[in-house]
Amino acid sequence: MTLFKKGTSLDQLVSSAVFVIGICCTSEGALSSKMADVDYVSKVQAELNYLYERVQKSGLSKTVRVLLVYTPLASKAELVEAFDSRLKGLQ
Repeated sequence: MTLFKKGTSLDQLVSSAVFVIGICCTSEGALSSKMADVDYVSKVQAELNYLYERVQKSGLSKTVRVLLVYTPLASKAELVEAFDSRLKGLQ
């Protein structure tokens, strides 16, 4: 594969790359649901469609390949707090 050979142009690397956009945010669907039922799936699908449309409107996907990874959370603040507390425990 020539992509990883010395002297490969940056343009060739960018045109071959897939850029992953990870979005973790507080979700109405996750917040109001106790399980992954039809209502939950419907709400989260609507949220994902909204995010997808935002990426499409930005024009980013016209220049590079994008993969949108959406993680709906009941509370982003609780996730951040738990993550920070575990990091502090490692110090």
